[in-house]
Amino acid sequence: MFNRLVCNNFQGRLTCGIDEVHVWRVSTVDQFPHLESLMRFLSMDELSRLSRLVIPIERDRYIVCRATLRLILSHYLDVTPEKICFTSDTKGKMQLQKKSSSLDIQFSLSHSGNMALYSISLKKENGVDVEWIRSDLPSHWIAERFFPAEEVKYLRQLKGVSFIEGFFQCWTRMEAYIKALGKGLAGAGKATNYDRLNWSLYDLNLCKGYVGSLAIQGHNHRIVYFDLSY
Repeated sequence: MFNRLVCNNFQGRLTCGIDEVHVWRVSTVDQFPHLESLMRFLSMDELSRLSRLVIPIERDRYIVCRATLRLILSHYLDVTPEKICFTSDTKGKMQLQKKSSSLDIQFSLSHSGNMALYSISLKKENGVDVEWIRSDLPSHWIAERFFPAEEVKYLRQLKGVSFIEGFFQCWTRMEAYIKALGKGLAGAGKATNYDRLNWSLYDLNLCKGYVGSLAIQGHNHRIVYFDLSY
């Protein structure tokens, strides 16, 4: 399912078709031995933010997530990772500065536990979310507060492990969708109602212990999976 690409041998330019979405999976812990080389990709603003992180594991994950984003994007933009410039739109959603490329590349990133996930598309807004499955978050109260009515009804039929896994799948759909819209969780309102007419939601098959979802404008997309490693 996932096409494995190795950083050290990863050369050449990648293209994403207008009807495609590229989803990248990265094990953050596998990148920890390469933190020193990854740090050279970070901008001054990113290094400044890094300096404010005091918990070592959070620092390491930040380096991996942001440097890997730059590395991935560099192969679509045909520039070196350190030359990529980011900005934010009026809603705070991270975007590429126009000077980085004339291509309308849209992207999203998410990380949880030991996994980072990235989505890339051309011209179409997208959002991606990954969650490490754990038992301390799922509750029917949260589901009723944020999820669409049909998903709340579905979750009421589940118990035990099935409920926990189902909860996180619904959670990632919601997160991916509101990220694609450029909203934070606070912007989800009473409950998220998906615009199925203009958006597609895909459940992603990642690996045991993790669930993920992708939201993207339009319909009938071809999803191409990549697994990046050293």
